[in-house]
Amino acid sequence: MLCSASSTGFYVTLVVNRWWAQYTSIPLPDQLMCVISASVHGVDQRGRLLRRTLIRYANLASVLVLRSVSTRVLKRFPTMEHVVDAGVDRRPRAQPGQRRCHAGEPGGGPPGARTRTWASWEGGRSNPRGARPSGRGGVCAPTHCISSGFMSQEERKKFESLKSDFNKYWIPCVWFTNLAAQARRDGRIRDDIALCLLLEELNKYRAKCSMLFHYDWISIPLVYTQVVTIAVYSFFALSLVGRQFVEPEAGRAKPQEPLEPGQEAASTMGDLDMYVPLTTLLQFFFYAGWLKVAEQIINPFGEDDDDFETNQLIDRNLQVSLLSVDDMYQNLPPAEKDLYWDEDSAQPPYTVATAAEALRPSFLGSTFNLRMSDDPEQSVQVEASPRSARPLPATQTPLLGRFLAAGAPSPAISLRTFGRVRGTPWTPHVLRLRAEESGDPEAADRIEEASVRSEDEAGEP
Repeated sequence: MLCSASSTGFYVTLVVNRWWAQYTSIPLPDQLMCVISASVHGVDQRGRLLRRTLIRYANLASVLVLRSVSTRVLKRFPTMEHVVDAGVDRRPRAQPGQRRCHAGEPGGGPPGARTRTWASWEGGRSNPRGARPSGRGGVCAPTHCISSGFMSQEERKKFESLKSDFNKYWIPCVWFTNLAAQARRDGRIRDDIALCLLLEELNKYRAKCSMLFHYDWISIPLVYTQVVTIAVYSFFALSLVGRQFVEPEAGRAKPQEPLEPGQEAASTMGDLDMYVPLTTLLQFFFYAGWLKVAEQIINPFGEDDDDFETNQLIDRNLQVSLLSVDDMYQNLPPAEKDLYWDEDSAQPPYTVATAAEALRPSFLGSTFNLRMSDDPEQSVQVEASPRSARPLPATQTPLLGRFLAAGAPSPAISLRTFGRVRGTPWTPHVLRLRAEESGDPEAADRIEEASVRSEDEAGEP
């Protein structure tokens, strides 16, 4: 039972830690999009195009790596053509004199997003009614447009022209670095520090993509899963038989008479105990349920109800990242004084249900209310010197603490070594007690000086 419990517990712990580590390895563009919005400048179409393209390359890298590890994402994008055509409007074309919003143009949204109706365009930023500049002087038809957001046809040709036998999810990251370097040369990124910060955030993003790919590549050894499964089920299969009891018949066992040829001996045992083995069933429910939990979360990128919602995560990442680098770029609310501008300390209000929490004292530390010694000698500040410092009593580690590798010394003090400094020859010390008020207050000092003098004489050769 001990082996089964330890192996199952270690296995479940390994699977749960791996499950959470895979979730934290999913790349999120939140930090990267903030750096892009702060580093890549320009309110014109070129600056807007650079910011949207940079964050689109980052989202493309995450889609490619999730497409390699998640069944749901692979079913959504089974080929690279689906990555290019993600969200392309398949409805009838616009009327003559009007055009649609294509990938990479203003008005784009995430794949699978709700249909949008755009009004006529004007120069500058979007008006209160939602009209947005086209960048080409044309008019976007008041029709429903859904743009792709990951890869263009030219980018697909570049992607497929690079021959490699390995996964190529890292290619958009290289495009990102080249485009960032070009933006630095063009002055869109104003200094090398901003470029360095941008590339550092990209490297963190790429590291998560790489870690997610390696978690899918290097899985838990199958033999370990088989050993734990066989150990759990075989243990309880044997327990169902081995934990049954046989009750003997009441009374003394009668002396056995000689048996005649062909006669069998009469059994002196009673019937089997057919009561339900409650403790065994509870153990089976706990250990088998524990094992089932590990089996359910060992692959969180499947299609079960409890697996990661990777498709919704892709939609969220693209929508939020494009919104932050485009619509929110230099689109700030006016700065105003807060409500606590003229107050010394800010105290937000409480509701009636939480007003009692405001009466609780704040935690100031575990030693804040600790009472110190009333002896004024213990609070006198002195310089750290061998003469002013009193030798501390040597401590001994108990034998049991040595076996347990206890790091802290035991407070037990040997009477023989009381007052002895480790490494010095042993000399008898007089225990210095606090002088009584009616006695000689200088007697203890004279005893201490005599003790120190005897130590110096003993230390001389």
